Amino acid sequence: MTLSGTVTETTASNQPRFWFADKIVAAGENCVYTIQITENKLMKLNLKTAEVSELTLNTNAYRTVALESQVKNGYLYLRTLYTKTAESEGSRYLYLQRHKIDLTDFTLSSSSTEKQITGISTIDKSMGWTYRLIPYGNTLFLGHYDKNNLIRLDLNQLKAEFTSSLASGHNFATPKCWMSDRTTGKLYLFYTVHYWVPGDYSLCGFYDPINDSFTECTSYDGGCGAMAAPKFYLDSDDKFHFIFYGASCGYTADSYCSKWSLLYIDNGALQNEITTISAYPDYTSGTGGQIPPFPLGLTPDNTLALVTISKMNGEHTGACDLLETTDMLGSPTKISHITFSSDSTTKHIGRPPYAFLLEDDWKFRFPISFTSYDDATNRGTLHIGVVDVSTDIEINPYSVLIVPETGVTPTTLTLTVTKV
Repeated sequence: MTLSGTVTETTASNQPRFWFADKIVAAGENCVYTIQITENKLMKLNLKTAEVSELTLNTNAYRTVALESQVKNGYLYLRTLYTKTAESEGSRYLYLQRHKIDLTDFTLSSSSTEKQITGISTIDKSMGWTYRLIPYGNTLFLGHYDKNNLIRLDLNQLKAEFTSSLASGHNFATPKCWMSDRTTGKLYLFYTVHYWVPGDYSLCGFYDPINDSFTECTSYDGGCGAMAAPKFYLDSDDKFHFIFYGASCGYTADSYCSKWSLLYIDNGALQNEITTISAYPDYTSGTGGQIPPFPLGLTPDNTLALVTISKMNGEHTGACDLLETTDMLGSPTKISHITFSSDSTTKHIGRPPYAFLLEDDWKFRFPISFTSYDDATNRGTLHIGVVDVSTDIEINPYSVLIVPETGVTPTTLTLTVTKV
């Protein structure tokens, strides 16, 4: 059965700007909730109306990221990690705080006394720019601004320390995901260099948490700039794949994806399942590359339904495309697309971690960008791509988040067994 579907858009003007990191803390009532790291706010996005609400969590915080979240009895319980505006390097620490948010009226009900993370007092104030927290048991790994190592955070002892370092000049190390060596089964933390660093455009590698050591891979062709966060999907043989993207456009690492690869680790070496694909222009109808595409799932013919979103930043034209391709990313066919307006005021919204499928109408939503943006008011017109896939596809559980029509649910699922 050939893939079929249409792409349209929803817009809302005069909306406060937000952008995605890599974590959705809750979903429900056609909305998703995420932390706007640089503004230290909890953001609520209505995917059906394109309307945005914002809630300040801590006026003293400088960069805020979400650790854990859960929803109970209409409240969102959220634990955050942040640095402070008033502290300077040499006396700047990480802090933990718990928040209780009333989701019925989107207000802050209460916040706990903050807890200081000991061990490191030289945290860069822009720690949150690397966006990515990777859990390892009771330990978290996170990148930090313009540094060639990672931060290892022990949540049991509330203590932080630096890992060993990359080669000199290889800064902006950003953890992406855990990978298991296909032969040895050893677990590694895959990372990339997260910035326009001369000579580092192709740098990535993996970190061994047991031996505290990095393996650098300088021969990988990631395109220009670092690689954006991976998307995950199952192929027609139920095998799991990581899609990695060469990305540039400064620290955002999301607005220009020039190469695609399916990477894995085998016998202590980084491998590629396919010949690296030049993603533009075959996979988009816009200009300026893409933000990371979204595997929606498999068609009855075992082809892959895929959505790409081309760049909307500055004066580049953006597009949202529904494509059909083989489950190893070959031979793309454009099914439907829509072009989005863009001008010199346009701001991107980061990289959503999921494709959002609304239970209300069973259509996919893709926040695209802000146009007619006013820096003074921090507001603009939000564009959301709406993709209606007519073919009955098998939804990919790793990159599609189903957003309920009513009620609010945490994005971590819990299985409850009842005896009958």
